[in-house]
Amino acid sequence: MDERWIKRPAVGEPYVEDIPAKRLRPFLDSGAYLPSAAPGNVAGFGIAVITDS
Repeated sequence: MDERWIKRPAVGEPYVEDIPAKRLRPFLDSGAYLPSAAPGNVAGFGIAVITDS
């Protein structure tokens, strides 16, 4: 697994150019978006996006 796909978004640096960091930050701050490789972090979420880099 390439953890850069997790670490960058986790600190507010999106990989998708169409999404500026200022739009990502509120989702990170609220907990609505949680980039993680830990399976236990999906507990309690209504939607989990699982990707393979």
